[in-house]
Amino acid sequence: MDPIQEMKDFARRARQEPILTEQFFVTLQASFDQAKLNNPSAPEDAVQQIEAIFANPGRLWSDAYKVERLLVEIYDDKTVDVELGKRLIEAKSNLSSEEYDHYLESEKKTDIPKRALLSRLVNDLQWAYSKKSARRRHSRCIRARTSLVFVISIIPFALIFYYLKAAVEFSLCIAVATGLWGGAFSMLISLQKRLSEATLDDLRVLRGIVFVLSRPIIGAGAALILYFFLQAQLLEGSIFPRFHSALQEKQYVVAALEKTLENEIPAGPLLDDINISADVASLSRNVQSLVVAADPDLKVKVQIEAQKFVASVASRYPDLDMGQLAEKLTAKLMTLTGFAAMTEPKNLALLIVWSFIAGFSETFVPNLLGRTEKKGTAAGGKPD
Repeated sequence: MDPIQEMKDFARRARQEPILTEQFFVTLQASFDQAKLNNPSAPEDAVQQIEAIFANPGRLWSDAYKVERLLVEIYDDKTVDVELGKRLIEAKSNLSSEEYDHYLESEKKTDIPKRALLSRLVNDLQWAYSKKSARRRHSRCIRARTSLVFVISIIPFALIFYYLKAAVEFSLCIAVATGLWGGAFSMLISLQKRLSEATLDDLRVLRGIVFVLSRPIIGAGAALILYFFLQAQLLEGSIFPRFHSALQEKQYVVAALEKTLENEIPAGPLLDDINISADVASLSRNVQSLVVAADPDLKVKVQIEAQKFVASVASRYPDLDMGQLAEKLTAKLMTLTGFAAMTEPKNLALLIVWSFIAGFSETFVPNLLGRTEKKGTAAGGKPD
């Protein structure tokens, strides 16, 4: 449920509850007045306690429950029989079947005082109503917190996607953020089932902020584990994102750079210009050496290499915007290094999908770890 709507509903209920409480006391006052008329010899102590509660302007719902229990003491015998029948109807839908059957059988026995039975039944019904009220409060709190966590979980994803898309750590950050999001979504859609099956004690645990945050955090951790599985190429295929450095595939890189330049230089196929082809191969080698050396200033130095290349061909293509060409070459090179490969739409989409699945599913990553462990144990047990 929308957190804003939750707050509106809470405010509405807060306005209504005093009205309901007051109406309940009006009904109790009428029952009290009638009970005194029907039973002039009612216990004075019970009568005084009830009158003291009615005289208190700050009376609460719990005071109304106390009045209900005290009224049992001042009812005449006929009213006790009527109230017991009425309360048994309430018990059928509010107590367990075992409790209801117990009261139904006890009501038929002549050796059990009806007043004592009614007093106990009223007490059990009040406890059942109190538990229901507590369940509703806890459930509202859990829904509001879960919805809020889900909304907040989208924020890191959006911020990383917008601000870190060109960063070396982009793929790692986006995987973790997506796992966080997936974990929050999993908790949100399973919430109704959890609430319906939970006991009151379970709800007290479920509403805790630590518990609410634990599922998204586990989702982020699962996505991180999957990310390293993908990086290690333990999961490969067309349905998985490609992480390994494409600069290790020299022919692919040279062809990709030439294709980029052909799209930017309308004069004709770049392959016809032997000198430029050699410059492309040299550019590829230079950037590859930066990748292998794990240079911390990779992006800056790749940009310098791209500017050098553009400067070397600028005299042959005076009509081109060499500044723009240098920027496009830098972006393409960073994509080809594998560090920014996730900027390619398909790879990015696959990474997001699998990271979300890892965060959403409670079994996907554990099963993946289990299968990998079996393979590793089997491989380790084989003779050389």
